[in-house]
Amino acid sequence: MDVVIDRRALARALDPVAKVATKKSTMVVLENAHIVARDSVLSLTANETHRAARATAPAKIAKSGEALVSAAAIAAAVAKLGGDEVRLSAADSSLVVSSGSARVRLPTARMDDWPVPPFAATEQGWIELPAQALRDVFAASYAVSSDTSRPHLGGLLLEVEGSARTLRACAADGHRLALHTSKLKEAPAGSFRVVVPSEAISLITKAMGDAERVDVLRGDKLFELRVGALRLSTVLLDDGFPAYDRVIPTGHPTRISAARAELISAIDLAMLASPDGSGGVSLELAAGSLSVKAESAERGEAQSAVAVDQQGPDTRIAVNGVYLRHALNAQVDDVITVELAGDLDPLVVVDAARERLNVTMPMRNA
Repeated sequence: MDVVIDRRALARALDPVAKVATKKSTMVVLENAHIVARDSVLSLTANETHRAARATAPAKIAKSGEALVSAAAIAAAVAKLGGDEVRLSAADSSLVVSSGSARVRLPTARMDDWPVPPFAATEQGWIELPAQALRDVFAASYAVSSDTSRPHLGGLLLEVEGSARTLRACAADGHRLALHTSKLKEAPAGSFRVVVPSEAISLITKAMGDAERVDVLRGDKLFELRVGALRLSTVLLDDGFPAYDRVIPTGHPTRISAARAELISAIDLAMLASPDGSGGVSLELAAGSLSVKAESAERGEAQSAVAVDQQGPDTRIAVNGVYLRHALNAQVDDVITVELAGDLDPLVVVDAARERLNVTMPMRNA
């Protein structure tokens, strides 16, 4: 292999690939990037057996070939080398990365040990989506469960409904639920339902960047994202995700509208005194004023009030302040709605369009 490529283009291609290549696996070969030079294109692939990334960049190829080399090492070498172009030369079980008089020689690994990366076997079925809509619904991932004993909640449920022109994502951990919905201007060319594992969510979100359009594919037990010259793939979780519509309460008798920033500030203040480790805060609504407070023997007491537009009877509830803050941070409207039904029923936070909804379960003590 003998290739000359723009150094910045190579660095951009290496960045997502190096993030997938792992040093945590017992398979040392998975620390590598598979580099292929062919037909004026340099392809770089990272393979974590259940996730994979492939990025391409145009290159001047004097000799086609392939090499398996440490993803972290080549990324570091390209970052440290100066110059506008980089040359990659593979021979004698090594890859030489050079620019001008500077060069780095990296050992290569045996291709026999490289497992097949989990990409779909077909190129049929790609669905184009507006990237902002996908970013909006992926913002529900803050509620994904980290409890390994509940693997069916360890991912983000993603639903694409072509006929309804709807994109939807839901996450839940048993204490809270987040449901984000985006109505699309154009109907997607297909529908599917998948559960994207938590480990892939941040990779997908970062890969989208500020792109305007992305393509997604529901393969055989796979979900793939294609944005520009980058392709990401992840093995899906089994779809044991609960029926989220049964968790979302309806008909709460009390609704308040409040300034989101003021409510966040009140929660932050109250949590200064919340019992260590619990994050519990009490919300008490009376005559258009929402009191937010917490107290504990070890931290004392903190309390403030937020003026709200109240519809319905006075009420009170104790909730996890951290969870409530997450729900408010996931909103984008300056004014949000909170729906309440007493201290035994879940609290609902929702925007005016009901596109970003959160359900938080009550706490017994706060």
